[in-house]
Amino acid sequence: MMGQGVRKIFKYGPLEIGVPFVLYMPAEAQIIHFAAQHGQQLWLWAEVDPAREERGRHLMVVATGQEKPHGGTYVESWVSDEYVWHLYDFGGMPPQT
Repeated sequence: MMGQGVRKIFKYGPLEIGVPFVLYMPAEAQIIHFAAQHGQQLWLWAEVDPAREERGRHLMVVATGQEKPHGGTYVESWVSDEYVWHLYDFGGMPPQT
């Protein structure tokens, strides 16, 4: 890894639900949390080095029981009053349906 810059927590969103989407984040961003804020919109927080080059990261939020594409790495779940949402990270490649 080339030199460690200053790390900061950045907020991304609002997130799309039920469909794959791309967020542009600095390389090697580490997703640390996702939840609803200010109503029903879902957001995620990531620890990033803002000096790193931004790259597209393919993600998907699915509800319990909803079909998700193959692959992807489970990140976290968030429980609301009515639903449980699950965040998956597909990295730099779009999910395969």
